[in-house]
Amino acid sequence: MIRINLLPPEERASIKAINTNAILLSCGIVLIALMLFTGVYLRLQIMWEKDKLVGYQEAVANMSHYRTAIARMEKQMKALEKQTEPLTNQMQEIGTSAHIEQLFRRVSYSATRGNVWLQDLTLLKDGSLPITGYAVDFSDLDRFLTAFGKDPFRVQMGSQGWEARAGVRLVAFSAKVGLPYGGDQPQ
Repeated sequence: MIRINLLPPEERASIKAINTNAILLSCGIVLIALMLFTGVYLRLQIMWEKDKLVGYQEAVANMSHYRTAIARMEKQMKALEKQTEPLTNQMQEIGTSAHIEQLFRRVSYSATRGNVWLQDLTLLKDGSLPITGYAVDFSDLDRFLTAFGKDPFRVQMGSQGWEARAGVRLVAFSAKVGLPYGGDQPQ
C-alpha cells in the first residue's frame, strides 16, 4: 500500500520541524536529568568520602596517642633494662639462670602450699637463698618446706619458734635454700 501525503509543502516542513523539536526537547530533558542525577550522586559521594576522611583522621589521631605511649614505654623498658643489668651480671656470676628461675618458681609454688608469708628472700653470690617468714602453724611450715625442698633444691632449716604479731600467734622461721646438688652447682 502506498501512502500519499496531500498536505502542502509548508505544513509538511512544520511537521518535520515539530518532530525534530520534540526529539531535541526530549533528548535535552534526558540529558538534564542525567546531569542532575550525576551531580547529586557526585555530591553524595563527596559527602561520604568526607565522612570517611574524618574517620581516618580520628583514627590517625588515636594512633598518634598510642605511638607516643609506645615510645614512652620503650624508653621505660630501656631504663629498666639498664637498672637490671647489674642483677643480670650478678646472676651470670652466680650460675645458670635456669636454676635461679626454677628456684623462684619453686618459692612461689611452695608458698601457696601452706599459709606461709615470706618476709625476706636474698639471693647470695654463693647461690644460696636465705629466707625468713611466718607460718600459721608448724604443719603449714612443714608443707611449705616439703614442697620447697624437693629435688633439685635442698633446704637447711634455721630457727623456728612462736611469735606474737598483732595479737596472733605465728611460727617465725628462717631457712637457707641451696641450688641443685652435684656438678650443676655454680662455682
